[in-house]
Amino acid sequence: MPLERDVAGNNLYIVEHCKVALTNYWTINPAPADFLEQQFEKRNLNFVSPSQLGFLRAKDFSPDLSETRGSSITNTDIFYEGGDRIILVPDGAITKLTGLVNLVKAHKQRKEYVIPENQRRAVYSLVDELLRKGTAFSAHHGTASVETSEFELNGLTSKLFSDERLGIKAEEYGRWLKRIGINKLTVNFGDRNYAISQEGPFVNRVHDLGNPWDFELRGYGIIPSYKAYGVRFEKTAEVAEK
Repeated sequence: MPLERDVAGNNLYIVEHCKVALTNYWTINPAPADFLEQQFEKRNLNFVSPSQLGFLRAKDFSPDLSETRGSSITNTDIFYEGGDRIILVPDGAITKLTGLVNLVKAHKQRKEYVIPENQRRAVYSLVDELLRKGTAFSAHHGTASVETSEFELNGLTSKLFSDERLGIKAEEYGRWLKRIGINKLTVNFGDRNYAISQEGPFVNRVHDLGNPWDFELRGYGIIPSYKAYGVRFEKTAEVAEK
């Protein structure tokens, strides 16, 4: 049962050391990401992050347990530079700069959202700054399988599924996946040759593809409509004091 409702009408829950405002209404029917963004903003919510979704799953939390095992677009941008390196950027920092609506428009035309030339300097400057701060981090093309027992040891899953500010640890999600019989998580960031064949650097959002039996993180795909969780996480006093 929810603890209470906030002024926007969201249900509030205490999940261990976090207060969580949650709506899963928009997971029922897929919708364009910019529409979801507008609806979440009206409710003072954000797209869920990989770490937040992993946390909710690990705590076996949901008004409907099957829902948190479902798929969701996340708030993590994936930036394909066109070379060997790709960059993962939390909090939708790139698409906030370029406009999520433009990503949606490109996908509706069945093509990647290539960063316009007049915005590339600003995007590269932002990415470089976030890399220096350690907020953004690099990854590689292709598919990898990460042992769920090693989430905290693997650089990619440790960064994706941890949030020091909220006290969320990747190893807890890894233990939960192993407990339900999933020993490896597939991470698929697409083909390098495909990326370099595009007209320029492009951006997408990381998707957490889930169902009751398996999970995959995917960084590629031209998808006009999405399912998504809208959430707002806050520290409780317990975390704030640590």
